[in-house]
Amino acid sequence: RKAVYKVFANSGEQPETYYALLQLDGDEMGAWLSGEHAAAYQDYFHRQLRAQFDRASDPLAQLARMQRLVTPAYHMSISAALNQFALHIAPAIVQQAYSGQLIYAGGDDVLAMLPTADALAVALRLQQAYRGEDGFSLQPRGIDLTGGNGFVWQQGQLVQVMGTKATVSAGLVIAHHKAPLGWVLRQVRAAEAAAKEAGRNRLNITLIKRAGTITRLTLKWSEVEQFEQLRDLLSAEQVSRRAAYNLNNWLKDMPDDMDALKTLIAYQMRRQGVDAGEAKDMAAWLVEGVSTRQESGQNGLDWLKDVLIVAEFLARDTRSGGE
Repeated sequence: RKAVYKVFANSGEQPETYYALLQLDGDEMGAWLSGEHAAAYQDYFHRQLRAQFDRASDPLAQLARMQRLVTPAYHMSISAALNQFALHIAPAIVQQAYSGQLIYAGGDDVLAMLPTADALAVALRLQQAYRGEDGFSLQPRGIDLTGGNGFVWQQGQLVQVMGTKATVSAGLVIAHHKAPLGWVLRQVRAAEAAAKEAGRNRLNITLIKRAGTITRLTLKWSEVEQFEQLRDLLSAEQVSRRAAYNLNNWLKDMPDDMDALKTLIAYQMRRQGVDAGEAKDMAAWLVEGVSTRQESGQNGLDWLKDVLIVAEFLARDTRSGGE
């Protein structure tokens, strides 16, 4: 410990005092095992042949549209996909591509301890790899692991995963290193449960500051990359450190009209040093999130406030002391 602190003292930097715990779990595994989500026979055909069956109505076409029977081979394929994910893919993401430590990986369950700076990226990459999403790749980080069409390629070999019909939910807790670990573990389980209760296929981020305040934010996986962009935008050198704080102060006076809200958010971001084009794009994304939540009966402005709080915290170069 003394040697580590000496390194920081010589560099003039402060050690990170917050860390992240991530718990990820596959959605509706019971339904998968019972065959409720089994693919139709025609899903295994070439796309041109599938198109012909889609247009046909004869008995053979009707048979092709039936779900695949639940057989031992079907269960074995699920088991093989989950084993590959737990034994090979999750460790490659958490411990090789990033600087995390895998605590547990069993089937569709993952528990990992991560540096705060890596936490969002690891959560998103695990979700993408679990489904074999198009565009997933760890090659920029020196790991030969890519995805697409519901599969993963690892070191040139095709690896079966659950496919793009499958989804996962995850809880991510960011906590001070002095917080009791048992309590933080309970919080990460609660965060994962909150992601599932919000509709599954989501990430719940729970930020627990040393001062005692807790902020809970739930994002759809499709929103995580844009949220990372907001974090990066707030960390830019020309942007005021108080940008998120000032935006939150203005929220109480923001209009209910979504177009006016978008215009005002973009204006306030520009005042804090954000590039005009980036401010416009980010305001559009934030207002879309507000509108989506309000349409589903949630408080969109509360969500926006939580987005800004968590993004600002993650944008800091170092999270230390009693913050």
